[in-house]
Amino acid sequence: MGQLDVHRAQRFLVRVHATCVRRLGPEHPSTLAVAGDLAHAHSWAGDYSAAITLLERVREDGGRILAEDRPQLARLLGALGSAYYRTGRLDTAMRLHRQSLEMLVEHAGRDDERTFRAHGDLLSDLLAAGLGEMALPLLRQYAEEAERRYGEGHPVTFTARTNLAWAHQECGEPERAVDLLRGCLADGERLLESRHPYIWTVLNNLGAAYRAAGRPAEAVEAYEQALDGLRRAYGETHPETLKVRDILEFARQSLQPPE
Repeated sequence: MGQLDVHRAQRFLVRVHATCVRRLGPEHPSTLAVAGDLAHAHSWAGDYSAAITLLERVREDGGRILAEDRPQLARLLGALGSAYYRTGRLDTAMRLHRQSLEMLVEHAGRDDERTFRAHGDLLSDLLAAGLGEMALPLLRQYAEEAERRYGEGHPVTFTARTNLAWAHQECGEPERAVDLLRGCLADGERLLESRHPYIWTVLNNLGAAYRAAGRPAEAVEAYEQALDGLRRAYGETHPETLKVRDILEFARQSLQPPE
């Protein structure tokens, strides 16, 4: 997983999880932990339905054990919410992320790192639901706190800054979004390895910001770079690759003069 070789990681984790179930049982804490890792690998590989199925099974199989470890249960609910988020089921994602956040606030505290990340998940839901105006001041504060906690080179900080740019775009400030995303891209290229998924996320968002700002040629260039990276990282059939490919085709059509 650390080398972003997600398909190979999937194969190993499937074997480990099957061994844990057979030898330890489905409710053993080690089995539940491995299942969470496997679900994460499924999500990274674009197999969101497999991730949801596995996490729902973990919630059922490990309900009694997880109920005794409320922060761990909250993390499971958050992971399940993120999987639903990627399938476009925003109502379910928001409900699970809100449950996760409330549980972590109560049992881990507001200053806990897990609570902070859960708050970020819920803010992403608000953006995806078209509530950028509501989310903007919260995201500005969240991005500042993320940089204070983790530094400018941490994935949590990158994601927070990218979402802040998205909120500006949603609020009718596309040029502000472009400026923020270009800064994010420069920092990502300087601080992360070239294959990191964050780079392709920023390029995709930058393409959207350029389109909103009426700069279609620059949008096409950003989408082309994002698509090239996604193809090399995840392959042609990954959902993110397919999504950006379709967006790029639409953006290219906007460059063609009317007949």
